[in-house]
Amino acid sequence: MGPLLRVELSVNYPNKPKVLDNLSFEISPGEIVGFAGQSGSGKSTLALSILRLLPKQATVQGRVEFREKNLLACSASEMRQIRGKEIALALQAAGSALNPHLRIETQIKEAWQAHEKASWTIGRKRALDTLAAMNLECDESFLRRYPHQVSIGQAQRIILAMALLHRPALLIADEPTSALDLLAQVELLTLLKKVSREFGASILYISHDLATFRHLCHRICVLNGGSIAECGTPEKIFGNPGAEFTRNLIAAHHALNSSQDFTDPQKNISTPI
Repeated sequence: MGPLLRVELSVNYPNKPKVLDNLSFEISPGEIVGFAGQSGSGKSTLALSILRLLPKQATVQGRVEFREKNLLACSASEMRQIRGKEIALALQAAGSALNPHLRIETQIKEAWQAHEKASWTIGRKRALDTLAAMNLECDESFLRRYPHQVSIGQAQRIILAMALLHRPALLIADEPTSALDLLAQVELLTLLKKVSREFGASILYISHDLATFRHLCHRICVLNGGSIAECGTPEKIFGNPGAEFTRNLIAAHHALNSSQDFTDPQKNISTPI
């Protein structure tokens, strides 16, 4: 079986060249691949490039092959069918991603009707199953709540449930844990592993928080200045990094989180969550 996603990308802006510079990687079906890097390294540009959501002034070159179809050559209508159904995007700002004036059920219903002709009776059953998979309440009172009536952690899981509603082959999760406390982060990472396994979804996971990668990803790609400095398993990246930039990144993170030992993969990477 070939890769689900194959990317070869360069992205330039008029006043900022090489935001992505000959970036090349693949994701296999069911694989969770993480992209780590500093702010401004091109992580979010990568996510938006795959879904063709970059602003018009961006110049994009290369190929984005999804299920052997080059997305960069697809029409706008073809992308609307793929975006949200076959490839889903879950952003970090759950508070702004949810409409504060609409009930949770209304927003999930709109996400269902965007891609499905089946009735909401069928969609509602799918929605309840997906919310349950996210460890969220599935009773009538929860569905009737407004976004301000749920916690930040619950809002983030609602966003993920909406992204997974159509059982996409690929989920792009862009900084999904950044606004969460430690316990909520651990719960969300556990849920991502669960839905990847149970729904068969591949995940492109983007974060600046190195600690989350060792729990979640099969492979980690370290971005530096729009290029991949290094790519490998968590054991390789944290236990024996080959690139100087990766070593410096881990050392900086370790200095801020001295209670965790990132130099010994047996103490961290192998610990289940």
